[in-house]
Amino acid sequence: MERTWSGGVVVGVDGSADSRRALEWAVGAAARHGAEVTAVCAYDLPYAPPPAGGDAAVRGESRDAALRVVQQASGVEEMRPDVGLRLEPGAPAHVLVQHSRTADLVVVGRSGVAGLERFVLGSVSAATGAMAYGPVAVVPRGSRTGAPARVVVGVDPDDDPSAVLDLAFAEARGAGCWVQLVHAIPAAGSDEAIADVRSYARLRRELAYDQMGDLLERWSDKYTDVDRTVAVRRGGAAGVLLDAVTPADVLVVGGRRRPGAAARAPGSVPDVLLRRAPCPVVVVHTRTES
Repeated sequence: MERTWSGGVVVGVDGSADSRRALEWAVGAAARHGAEVTAVCAYDLPYAPPPAGGDAAVRGESRDAALRVVQQASGVEEMRPDVGLRLEPGAPAHVLVQHSRTADLVVVGRSGVAGLERFVLGSVSAATGAMAYGPVAVVPRGSRTGAPARVVVGVDPDDDPSAVLDLAFAEARGAGCWVQLVHAIPAAGSDEAIADVRSYARLRRELAYDQMGDLLERWSDKYTDVDRTVAVRRGGAAGVLLDAVTPADVLVVGGRRRPGAAARAPGSVPDVLLRRAPCPVVVVHTRTES
């Protein structure tokens, strides 16, 4: 296997079934890209007096929980030889964001609960997805952990899609599946009297197909062995992409890093997809240092 991801894949594990699912998906993705896998268990030291044994007890409990995840993911009692394990003090999202500076991909699980509880439990995945320096994959409960049936890519032709399409086509090549490029355009006005609005919407749709076709032609030369299609749909980007995917897919989108308090602000397209998509979502940030 050609080693295309030299920085490796980092997976956040915390002893939960959700982190085991994330690890299973990450091991498969790493195999498709010739990458090493490191399971990282971040542990916060309590503000209250620590349990008997102090910090060492907290570290030991965290290590035991992480080991159980790695063993359950492999189906054996021993440590997987292809998965490294690291314990690091600190808030999980912060630790994973720091790893995203050098890793080719950071992977976290997402719980399947709803409402306020979902927001609290999903905060690590949401914050990591918003603040990471590089690509982040969030694996939800109920999604496929093996190779995807299809890679769906959300594309805006007005932005530079190079990093997004490179990752998507490389993933499809490794999985032996096809790529679907999806672009959302605003819905046309419903007033029959506004002919200009409908004419503009039709022209915009035609332009979008032309732009998407140009993108496909460029990446087809690079990935001649990957089948691909284009879909242009009316509606908001998040809704269009959510309608386009199934639990068997992988969804790849671009994102802009939002550090600090801004990372908690909901409502962006990647934020909605990370919280609601039924399949693994990879948000590809342009890697920058700050």
